[in-house]
Amino acid sequence: MKACGFSERVRQAASSGVWTDELRDHCAACEPCAETTLVTAALCEDAAFINDEAPPLPDPTVLWMRARLERRQRTSRRALQGIVWAHRAALFLAGVIGLLLVPKLWPMIAKSADVVESFATVPSLPLTLIGPALVLMMCFAVLALMAIWNELAEEH
Repeated sequence: MKACGFSERVRQAASSGVWTDELRDHCAACEPCAETTLVTAALCEDAAFINDEAPPLPDPTVLWMRARLERRQRTSRRALQGIVWAHRAALFLAGVIGLLLVPKLWPMIAKSADVVESFATVPSLPLTLIGPALVLMMCFAVLALMAIWNELAEEH
């Protein structure tokens, strides 16, 4: 197709919507100008629709800062996964070792209670020592369970 001398004026008229009788008559007779009119009108209509419907874009600086923050958080999470698993393994091993050593250490604890009893002036002294020891053991068990629960809750 050959370029027409009216093509620029036809483009301007199609985008602005202001037509002269001369341009209308020319578009009716000239095929390239008729196509230019259709394409320009369609593009202008699409542009108007996009401008009306699309929300304004946020500031690029904000988008860039958010992307950097998300990348840092992903990197931190990835780096902390190994530490979290090592911590869990240490807690698990401490619990297993504690359960395995309690039966072996019990005779030693009983002997130390006998030694304390021999030095005691009050006959109920071993009972007063066993109570706080049990409270301390229960506190340790509760704190260990709370730490495990906290670690598992942070994952989700």
